[in-house]
Amino acid sequence: MRKIIGSTRFLALILLSTPIFSQSTFTVGAFDTQNQQMPLNAAYPTPYGDRRNSMRAQYVYRADELISSGAKGGYISEIGFFVVDVDGSLVHENFTIGLGSDDLFNEALIAPGWFGSGIGPNFTTVFGPINYSPVDSVNKHILSTQFDWDQTKNLFVQICHSTNSGDNSNNAIVQLTQTDFRGNRTKAEDNNPIICTEEGVMDPQNGPTNLRPVLYLKFCYEPDSFSVNDISSISGEIGWTHPDGGPSDQYEYVYGDENFVIGGTGELGTGITNDTFANISGLNGDETYTFFVRSLCGNGFSRWAGPFQFTTDPSCGDVYNFNNFPTNTYDTSIYAVTTLCPDEPDVALGINVFDMSFGPGDELRIYNGNSLLSPPMDTLTGVGLIGKYQSTTASGCLTFEFVSDTIVSLLDLGWLFEVTCATLGNDSCY
Repeated sequence: MRKIIGSTRFLALILLSTPIFSQSTFTVGAFDTQNQQMPLNAAYPTPYGDRRNSMRAQYVYRADELISSGAKGGYISEIGFFVVDVDGSLVHENFTIGLGSDDLFNEALIAPGWFGSGIGPNFTTVFGPINYSPVDSVNKHILSTQFDWDQTKNLFVQICHSTNSGDNSNNAIVQLTQTDFRGNRTKAEDNNPIICTEEGVMDPQNGPTNLRPVLYLKFCYEPDSFSVNDISSISGEIGWTHPDGGPSDQYEYVYGDENFVIGGTGELGTGITNDTFANISGLNGDETYTFFVRSLCGNGFSRWAGPFQFTTDPSCGDVYNFNNFPTNTYDTSIYAVTTLCPDEPDVALGINVFDMSFGPGDELRIYNGNSLLSPPMDTLTGVGLIGKYQSTTASGCLTFEFVSDTIVSLLDLGWLFEVTCATLGNDSCY
């Protein structure tokens, strides 16, 4: 691939990221009180309310409450509620959870109408409908559709269930938070199969509106702190760190050409790894690639982290121009190793030295192969050397080791090489 490049990047990476946190669990709200079976009005709120076999409840959790609990924006993969006592609560038919988010707060909470009926958020169904029986302890519901909370909007939770059989049982006793706002609205009645879809005024209201269930949330967060650990003409190793708070089960990555975006064209490869790095091979020399990665959290996944872009070193037909030779001077105390390999099959890489300039004590060592363990070919020093070097090893690669001393010199300019690739004949043996 023939290109002219302004400077060679031993490690080149564009990072477009923001600090991210862990796969983590959070509890929103304090355990101030609990509901009870009698009187009937005190039986609510509860997400597991089967005293009346049809129920629709909506709870609001303010963004500042989620942030105070430690949560940050990301994908919610589980939601749950803390049951103090099942107390004879049996199967809840067609049990469904919906989530929504909205900036709306005061006006909607005073009005008696349902959220999602021209007011407040529309809900996304994230769990169910299933027949569900609550248990003592925290009831964790793994979401079938993860919900992306953006950290700025209030979180709205809708619980619905309606009967097919006409059966009912008791309400489960749950942990409740006392709020200084209308944090809950609940309607419970017998044998209403459309309670989860009806619109209009909610009448009557069941239970105090300033009590709201304590909420359990689990988020799956994306990784952070990306780096290029290694780069060559035909491969790269991209690394990242675990999300804060602990590793994910696995990571999924995808990469493509320079203009690749998730869901678009230009994808070149994908993979899943247990490590915090991915080795990508089969690349072209002097090409920019785009990389994304996300956490796999067992029962969900995170947002994609990215795009992260990296550029491979030169290969066949490219110009190897270190430090924008001869315009800029390079730094003192450099130690850098790079390996150039052919990005075409059945060829061996070589270089034509067009020009070079090294200050006293600086040198470029060339090795006949793909590492510093390969046979040394030459050590370049001084100014203006012109020559040719050709790989004769099985890899077809050349490795360069550059060392600059601590002395500043006007001769610290770098080099300009042409990268060539010789086609191997049928009788060639490398």
